[in-house]
Amino acid sequence: MDVPKNLTWLEAETIRYARRIPRPFTPSELSSHLRITDQHARRILHKLVEHQLLFVASGRQRYRSYALRTQ
Repeated sequence: MDVPKNLTWLEAETIRYARRIPRPFTPSELSSHLRITDQHARRILHKLVEHQLLFVASGRQRYRSYALRTQ
């Protein structure tokens, strides 16, 4: 799966990060990897879930971890 060209560099790096690790990851792990705030990481993750590139791996009311959607 290639990274879509219409993504920002933070979104593209999030997809690359999700590919590298074999398990679901949390927003705090992503924020430390990208060196951004936890809040900004959550916004990026929600947008990628809306684009159906990631899915929520755990949590119903509060999303706790995310993983790469396999096609």
